[in-house]
Amino acid sequence: MTAVDHEGGRFVACTCQDGGEEADNRLCQEAAAYIEASEALEPDVRPDRLAMGHIMTPPKVIAAQEWAQMELFIPVKLKRGQKSCQD
Repeated sequence: MTAVDHEGGRFVACTCQDGGEEADNRLCQEAAAYIEASEALEPDVRPDRLAMGHIMTPPKVIAAQEWAQMELFIPVKLKRGQKSCQD
């Protein structure tokens, strides 16, 4: 998992093999644990900051390999007093 800056805020970005709702929920739980363990990040729960996800595998590749890769973005913010994700 990686914390990335993006216009509009920071996100924790993570990927997994798409496996439906169960796999998506597992990925969200892993991301939540990563954020909870971080000394620099905390969830950004403002109403306009929603988690985003998408399938990033082209349809022809999905057909050939019979699976897709899911990418998930969880909104985060720096904890008070932090200047960067690496502090």
